[in-house]
Amino acid sequence: MNWSENLSDVVGHVRSTLDDNELALADFLQGMQDRYFGLPRDEILSLTARSLLSSVAAQRGGRIHVPGKRRIITITGESNAGKTRALVEHFVRAKELQPYIDENGNEINPILIFDAPSPCTPKLLAIAGLKALGIRVNANMGEGDAWEAFRTALKAHKIMVLCIDEAQHAIDTANVLERYKVANALKLTVQMPDWPLRLVLAGVPPLDFFVASHKQLKERNYPIRFDPLESAEAIAIVTDKLSKVIRDQGGLEMSPDLSSADFVPKLLHAASSEFGGVIQLIRDATEIALRDGNETVTIDEFATAYKASSGCRPQENVFKALSWSEIDVASASLREEAPAQRGSKTRRTGELSYGERP
Repeated sequence: MNWSENLSDVVGHVRSTLDDNELALADFLQGMQDRYFGLPRDEILSLTARSLLSSVAAQRGGRIHVPGKRRIITITGESNAGKTRALVEHFVRAKELQPYIDENGNEINPILIFDAPSPCTPKLLAIAGLKALGIRVNANMGEGDAWEAFRTALKAHKIMVLCIDEAQHAIDTANVLERYKVANALKLTVQMPDWPLRLVLAGVPPLDFFVASHKQLKERNYPIRFDPLESAEAIAIVTDKLSKVIRDQGGLEMSPDLSSADFVPKLLHAASSEFGGVIQLIRDATEIALRDGNETVTIDEFATAYKASSGCRPQENVFKALSWSEIDVASASLREEAPAQRGSKTRRTGELSYGERP
């Protein structure tokens, strides 16, 4: 089913409830979110993306097995590294992948992007692809039939680039045989002799080990790693982006506390040095200031943004704590209940609760 009309109705309803100022702010904030900040790693990703896309122009039927042709890009990095946003910038917005009308008057969207399901099996991965194409699926079909149907559908819909986000789900709980099946299915998908499909996989680091451990995937793959920012370059990069988001995009001023020697290190620590997380914290703090009608972004907005995104206790807020560098940001939202809080009522020995059996 095409849900575009339902989406339009919902968006239209919400927009109708906002006053002019709220609506203008919502559109302004979306415009900020749409801006993309590249890093040196984007140069490599851009080069490999251009190579994959331009290679389609030279492909001829039956020549898929020509040696030296890489048809896969694997983008790996931790959560908030910026992988999904990079997919949008380098592929969804690529000129070759924009929708067009074919010779039969059909609208063609040359790129298919979807998340690998979780939990996942080789069969469920193919079914997820079919559903992303809007195809009704017979849940009783076999694994081989599902992949054959998916490959046929990719050709029928004239898909040129297949992007699977959260691709690590396909191997998270897979045994050796299932991993082999996934690897073989992906290999067969990118070497269809009658169709020039290119594959982009994005996910957390176990994904690159999976691809590298399968020779036939490895030899077809461009590995791109979105590593955390290194301390030597991070300060300069984040300082530059801090000003660009707050001043250039947000139109606001920066308070002196954002220029202190320890502010950018705090910001990096709060985002685990992941570039995507850093940018999002800056945007969130800027949004808070804009919503409050402030003309200046201070460290208080960053503390509020971090609290909202992490669920931390006040004493664990990186932007307020004295020993901020010792805070484990990965466990900020975790809570250990005291034994007395787990059961407020003291049960008598031998007493049973509802549903318990003697």
